[in-house]
Amino acid sequence: MNRHKDVCQRIFLGWDRPLLLAAEQRCRQLSAESTDHLSGRHTDFSAGNLDPAWLETCLFVFPTRRGNERFRERLLAAGGDDITNDVLQTVVLGALPERLYQAERKLASPRERALVWGQCLADASDGQKRWLSPRGQWRDDDPAHLDGLVRWIESLNAEVHSAAANFSDVANFVDDADTRARWQVLVELHKTYLQRLADMGLADLHQQRQAAIDARRCHSRREVILVGCSDLPKITTALLGHIDATVEAWIAAPGEYAGRFDAFGNVLAGAWDNVTESLPPDCLRRAEDVADQASRAAEQISRWQTSDPRLSIAFGVTDESQVPAAEFALLGRHLHPRRNLGYTVAETAPGRLLRLLGDHVSRRSWESLAGLVRHPWVLRYFFGDDAQQQDACLAELDALRSGAFPVQIDAKLPPRTTRDFPIAAKLPADIDAWLRPLAAKTAKTSRHCEAIGKCLRELPPAPEQHWRSHAALAQIDGWLREQADVHPQLDPPEAIEDVLRGVIEACGRLRIGDRQPPSGDTTAEVPILGWLDLALDDSDAIVVMGLNHPFVPAAAANEPLLPASLRAQFGINDSEKRFARDAHALACMWHARSAIQFFVGKTSADGNPTPPSRLLATANADIVAQRIRSLVGKNEHVAAPEQQIGVAAGDTFAHRWITTPSTGAITVPELDIARGQAVEQMSVTAFKNYLTCPYRFYLRHVLHIKPLDDQADELAANQFGDLIHNALEDFGKDESRRRLTDLSAITSALQDAIDQRAQSTYGRGASAAVQMQIALAKQRILAVAKAQAKRIADGWQIVQAEAAVDEDVAYVMVDGKRMGLRGRFDRIDFHPATGRYAILDYKTHGHPPEKKHLGKDADGNEVWIDLQLPLYRRMIPFLSGVDADPSLVEVGYFNIGETDAETRINLAEFTTDQWRLADRQIDRVIRSIWAGHFDPVDPPPKYDDYEMILHTSN
Repeated sequence: MNRHKDVCQRIFLGWDRPLLLAAEQRCRQLSAESTDHLSGRHTDFSAGNLDPAWLETCLFVFPTRRGNERFRERLLAAGGDDITNDVLQTVVLGALPERLYQAERKLASPRERALVWGQCLADASDGQKRWLSPRGQWRDDDPAHLDGLVRWIESLNAEVHSAAANFSDVANFVDDADTRARWQVLVELHKTYLQRLADMGLADLHQQRQAAIDARRCHSRREVILVGCSDLPKITTALLGHIDATVEAWIAAPGEYAGRFDAFGNVLAGAWDNVTESLPPDCLRRAEDVADQASRAAEQISRWQTSDPRLSIAFGVTDESQVPAAEFALLGRHLHPRRNLGYTVAETAPGRLLRLLGDHVSRRSWESLAGLVRHPWVLRYFFGDDAQQQDACLAELDALRSGAFPVQIDAKLPPRTTRDFPIAAKLPADIDAWLRPLAAKTAKTSRHCEAIGKCLRELPPAPEQHWRSHAALAQIDGWLREQADVHPQLDPPEAIEDVLRGVIEACGRLRIGDRQPPSGDTTAEVPILGWLDLALDDSDAIVVMGLNHPFVPAAAANEPLLPASLRAQFGINDSEKRFARDAHALACMWHARSAIQFFVGKTSADGNPTPPSRLLATANADIVAQRIRSLVGKNEHVAAPEQQIGVAAGDTFAHRWITTPSTGAITVPELDIARGQAVEQMSVTAFKNYLTCPYRFYLRHVLHIKPLDDQADELAANQFGDLIHNALEDFGKDESRRRLTDLSAITSALQDAIDQRAQSTYGRGASAAVQMQIALAKQRILAVAKAQAKRIADGWQIVQAEAAVDEDVAYVMVDGKRMGLRGRFDRIDFHPATGRYAILDYKTHGHPPEKKHLGKDADGNEVWIDLQLPLYRRMIPFLSGVDADPSLVEVGYFNIGETDAETRINLAEFTTDQWRLADRQIDRVIRSIWAGHFDPVDPPPKYDDYEMILHTSN
């Protein structure tokens, strides 16, 4: 029996003002009338008084959380101390059905429903699986595939039951045999699903709603008042149609629009095709991309607030992807954005921690460990609030990873690495101790969830932890408790990695709301609202960005088993119903206020074209043509921000991101050079660094800011060179090895030296790329062995390897002042027959000294760009064991190239004048450093270690 006409009274509140204001006034009026009737006296409801006794008879229903919250805030503020949360009962539309009936059994939780569906699918027959996956893509060994099917069936189940129907109803209606067969499989699985729930004493939410209707078990102690609910599911209207209380639908529209709504105040599809006929053209504004829309919208809000500071304004978005741009634009205008959509838990510190935790538990790599330790909560857990200890740990960890290239934390580190980086080397054991509750690889889901919660609770909270973190932790804790509270028969053994993956996925769905700005915040708050919230919003003014397709109206779900014909037949939400709903919402927005702007953009956040919303086509042809010309034509010139707005002090529209006129480039910051930080000693390499860029020399050698790449998984060029250098150093220091004359013996000794160095530095757990580079080094060393054998045959002997001279011994005198020098000589050779010495520097390239040391300045003059070999000559007098005139000592490279031809000894062949020019250049560099000349070069060096922090990359 249909009782809709008997139980629902439609009340048209008009749309000349926001619906919440009209609803509040009606509440006051009804409250006063109720009081007058009971007491026999007239009450002045305009004073804002509300009768608690009347409110206790009402249940207010809202289509959105925002509308529900704002209505409560308004009535609680206006009603006085007698109006409490118990007296004023409100509910969001989605939660209304469960207020209208009593379930026969305990309702299964979402997780319990998903698990039972998963069991039904896993146990399905081969024939059923073929129908459910007609292309033969069923994969029993893929949990993700099964999870996807569960979500698909649950979505179908929810849509069909929202129309007060079931799978069997749809199966009996369709004509196509194959489609009917697929629906019939769903009917069979659904019966199995319901039976399994019943066997466990559980019930399905959707089935219980329908059962309550069939058994006439619908009831409500309070009168149900639907406020602005223009799109009720059929199952909800069916429940309302059978309750033993009255229902009122408070509709945001004038009474003359009654024919566009059904008995419960739902908009009728096809009745809203001309709704924007009278939409004022000046409330539509065209814009470019999302950033441009947000910027223009924020500027409009600034202008409104400047003209009337008391004005309450809302910022509307039609898609969540627009929220970051809206926030940025509002902050730039000194406005305080408040996300009504809130945040996903995944966006918070606890959400990021769980993602890092899941990554580490599944991978157990040094990379995942480095990410986890960098989370501030984990860092504080191990080192407290000692910033020095925290920095030391991270520095060691980065150095270990960039020096030893370990992959898995379970592989043993080389003793040398453990000795050099004791804090970092101990981290894997420390992390494992913290995560000991998760050590059971496979256990019941409830146990895993309890263990995850225990690990999170063990982390100490930050002294001033952000409110979003507190809210996110509460959401996570609630979700974990829900998972741990499943029926015992639905608590299967699972791998910890799978449970963590489920927690992380849940963090992407769980949301926390935004809260009011802190007390004392003088910035103006602007709520950022979604499209459906705007129709009920009580703000004085609204700015909306993204009045575009495909955001408004939103398209119905694209489900092949539920085409438009089936949706229309069963009353399931379809595109036409969405169109009517959004057309009515648009009318509510612009009829209720004079201050309103809609921005129609050209592209979405991902850069895809976005035509104007088809809502704007609901008018006569002339108006539509005029709109199209104004919205999709060539946009007016978009001025730069500093041209659009003033930047002078006190300018009303000053933008916070613009403090100085734009120069079009980011300049390198000036150095605060402390005169007391004088450079008194230099390495040979430091001279080249100064010649390359004085500014970067200062960063590296005075401030000691050095680059460190902890993301690399292979040896950098200098590290590859160091591996070969160090192996040759070991070879040269070994008296028995360096005297070898046989090629095969020299080859074997050099390759052994490579292996020993690699083992002591990288161990056996280095990345595959490093292992390949070690093999390449051993290949390159073959040509070195040949060159070394020839060198020995020519009568030369290695007399020193890695001979060091430090600043306490070596120096250069410039203008009567001493500059200490330090350096290391890769090898010193001696020829007994001639008494000559040679100083050779190993280079893992094939270029001769002249190419690496000499260059041209802007005028084409020859200049020294590297002073290594001239400095070696200046340091020879300070070398022990070399008794020779520096000008007679040969200096050069032992090149270790990529080919045999490039692997050879290249002696420097500079002229006397060139050597003198180098000496003068050494003196000039020292004078410039002492004078504090550290200006950056322009353009920056080709190979710049500091481009990330200086923003100098092109």
